[in-house]
Amino acid sequence: MPAGHLPVRSYLAVPVISRTGEVVGGLFFGHPEPGRFSERSEHLAVGISGWAAVAMDNSGLYEAEHRARAEAERANRVKSEFLATMSHELRTALNATIGYAELLLAGIPEPIPPASQEQVRRIALSGRHLLELIEEVLTFSRLEAGEERVDAAPIDLATLVHEAQALTEPLALAKGSRSSATPPPSPARS
Repeated sequence: MPAGHLPVRSYLAVPVISRTGEVVGGLFFGHPEPGRFSERSEHLAVGISGWAAVAMDNSGLYEAEHRARAEAERANRVKSEFLATMSHELRTALNATIGYAELLLAGIPEPIPPASQEQVRRIALSGRHLLELIEEVLTFSRLEAGEERVDAAPIDLATLVHEAQALTEPLALAKGSRSSATPPPSPARS
């Protein structure tokens, strides 16, 4: 034995085995007297080894969960930043499109033919609809992040049906079809 080392005459070694079967460590016992470790000592050491393996597995699971949570939070921040940037860019372009359509409807720089006015109105309506969709995506993102509340509000069904008709009719016409929609009757108000 090297100088200063305890004299070991009895030795007991037990592997620490993870739930996947990988040896992740070991428990080593030494004693200066020969024949000191019995079968009972070995059983106790094996039991302690099992507890150590569970503790190490739990520690690894905790670390993996912690890393996964941090990565998910980072991905959520990146997604939110992307949505904010994209929504700004999309809103800028859509507001310009809507603004130009409204200028045309106002007769600036010159009046447009009456036959074209409905199509220009639909361009503006479609642009406003896209702005609402962008805002809904952002609202959903804020809801996910816990930064938004939902407030239910009544809607005018006739207006909704009219807007949906205005958005879908050009698609039907492009396919050589016609479309029509009749809004449900308004509920009686007291």
